[in-house]
Formats: sequence, structure tokens, C-alpha cells
Amino acid sequence: TNNQNNHNNNNNQNNQRVSLPPEVRVQLRRYVAGIAALYRDVPFHNFEHASHVTMSANKLMKRIMTPDAINESRQGNTTTATTT
Repeated sequence: TNNQNNHNNNNNQNNQRVSLPPEVRVQLRRYVAGIAALYRDVPFHNFEHASHVTMSANKLMKRIMTPDAINESRQGNTTTATTT
């Protein structure tokens, strides 16, 4: 039960939205559009596939890393990440 509570708390923390200033949103959209323009129009290895892989890798990392390891990583600590 305690492990389930920790999992629910982690999900609530991960679902928080980040507010970006409008100029940052414009810069981010231009950056992503620039990268997308570099992809060739092929059936599988295209920008949409790259986006899915990136999001899947991010989700996987969130599931296997503990919040403490994520916080250490964000703070620039070079210790090895702890897995659950």
C-alpha cells in the first residue's frame, strides 16, 4: 500500500504543467520545426517516428528512475541513478 501511495504521488508530480512565456514557446516551435524540416519524407524513419521514440524513451526513464535520482540528475549531481 505504501508503494502504491508513492507511485500515485509520483504520477501527480509528473502530470504538472510547465508554463512557458510566449516568446519561449515561439522559439521552441521554430526549433522543432527546423528539426522536422531536416527529415526526409520516408514511410517509417521520419519526424513523427522520431517524436514517438523520444516520448517513449522519456516515459520509460520516468518509470524506472526514482524521484530522488531524477532530482539529482536535474541538479547536476553525477551519482548513478537509482532504479526501482
